Amino acid sequence: MAKIRTEMGGIDSVDDVMMDIQDEMQMADEVNTAIGQTVIGPNIDDDELMEELEIMQQMDLQSKLDTVELGASRLPTVPTSKPSRYSKPEEEDLRKLEAELAM
Repeated sequence: MAKIRTEMGGIDSVDDVMMDIQDEMQMADEVNTAIGQTVIGPNIDDDELMEELEIMQQMDLQSKLDTVELGASRLPTVPTSKPSRYSKPEEEDLRKLEAELAM
């Protein structure tokens, strides 16, 4: 046993190895912490993002509604008289025939 202890360097050597291991573990923790942090801009709240998305969707919807309203103003006017089933010449012939039969 004494021989193994002397080959290992004694208690001081084991202490040095343990301190080196602790230093490396601390360095690994720091690296993990750095990797886990957000590097692009500040932290953004999910509620804020959802609110911004809702505002953008409302703006998009309003834009579409405005476009529809503009298109509706270019529609033709609605006829006020009842459309005829016959063309003009046919209507005239029909009136003449009705006039002849009425005699």
